[in-house]
Amino acid sequence: FVKNSTVSKFFIEPKYDGASVSLIYEKGNLVKAISRGDGKTGEDITENVMQIKNIPKKINITTNNFEVRGEVVMFHKDFDELNIERKNNNKEEFSNCRNAASGMLRLKDKTEVKGLSFMAYLIPTQIALEIGLNTQEEISNKLINLGFTTGQCYLVYSYIRIAAVLDKIKDSKNSIEYDIDGAV
Repeated sequence: FVKNSTVSKFFIEPKYDGASVSLIYEKGNLVKAISRGDGKTGEDITENVMQIKNIPKKINITTNNFEVRGEVVMFHKDFDELNIERKNNNKEEFSNCRNAASGMLRLKDKTEVKGLSFMAYLIPTQIALEIGLNTQEEISNKLINLGFTTGQCYLVYSYIRIAAVLDKIKDSKNSIEYDIDGAV
């Protein structure tokens, strides 16, 4: 930690274990969804993302190129149901929720996409600053106000509390409905 830091509060949230996705809105309408792809070039997964029920297809933003980033995850109950269905249809079962989420996003037939949820966590810095958001807490609240789902977030005011929150997240890892792989 930095000694004599001017930071007075810390915003901590789970790091979702799914498929990273950027949603692009034009005048409030969802027009494109891009995956991380190979790390340099994203893959257009718009048609499949449109099947995810908890992603707002229209938001109250009038600017062009408004971006929301998040993680497409599969809840444990949906993963179990999907694998039972795949087994019953003599298809290979997915090994984990993250692989299932990624696989669903890449299906050729969008009607087969099911069991996915989107957990929003970011509005890129330049866009956030343009609309008056200066902290991750403000970004998280804006995402919620726009109709996005976010995970449990923690606001702490001391370095000592950070460790306690990280322990709490670690301890809850097996009891939450989706996979996480740490905290940010």
